[in-house]
Amino acid sequence: MQLSTLRALLGEYPNTKKVWKKLTVLLIIFVLLLSSEPFFYKYIIQAFQDSWSIWILSGIIILWIVTSIATIGIRYLYGITLLDAANYDSVGFCLRGMKQYRSLPIEYHRNVQNGEKQNALNRADEFVW
Repeated sequence: MQLSTLRALLGEYPNTKKVWKKLTVLLIIFVLLLSSEPFFYKYIIQAFQDSWSIWILSGIIILWIVTSIATIGIRYLYGITLLDAANYDSVGFCLRGMKQYRSLPIEYHRNVQNGEKQNALNRADEFVW
């Protein structure tokens, strides 16, 4: 796929262009949170080896749990934002396709069987997804 074709596709779906920056920020935060978890494992092991106080160990474990929950939350937000943008654009695509489909000449509708019409619409919708 050429870059100009991709730009043309994104231009047809305005919601995807609006959400692009939000998705990028959420993805960066997700990667940072996910990559910080091994540091907690390191400090938990070090706390057991060096006999740190129970307060420091519990603080590390609480921070680790909060980071894990934040990672799951960011991933959920990313998925919901992406799904919302895809649903909005898919509805726009289907509405525009149905308008173009209804504007076809009557001879087309007489000559093509109903199952073929539905299959063409299904393939077009699957292409968007």
